[in-house]
Amino acid sequence: MPTGRINQGEGIKEGAVREVQEETGINTEFVQVVGFRDGHNAPFGKSDLLFVCMLRSLSSNIVVQDTEISVAKWMAIEEFASQPKNQQSKLLKDMIGVCVANVNGQCEGFSGIGISSNSRKPSAFFCSALNSE
Repeated sequence: MPTGRINQGEGIKEGAVREVQEETGINTEFVQVVGFRDGHNAPFGKSDLLFVCMLRSLSSNIVVQDTEISVAKWMAIEEFASQPKNQQSKLLKDMIGVCVANVNGQCEGFSGIGISSNSRKPSAFFCSALNSE
């Protein structure tokens, strides 16, 4: 589960795709935001928003960026979830639970819809469903 911070002026969708590519070499496309949490007392005394995104892989060859991570491999979600670090952290355990529920169709994520913004830069609005009628 690659993680990272988005760059100044970068959107959630682009940041998630870039972080996965940088850390693993895997090319992906954004599918949806599965969930998010707000946190406080983050670095520099700031508040922090963590977005968990679902991406679709467009490649499978892993190239580890060793300055960011030490190892990466493909594994079933059950194997990933059962790792001690993921079992010991309530946050990770809950995040993985939401991801599994999403994949199993038990909850719906938030798709990004392109919208205009006051800054004239592309922007996205995330919603759980868009009724086209």
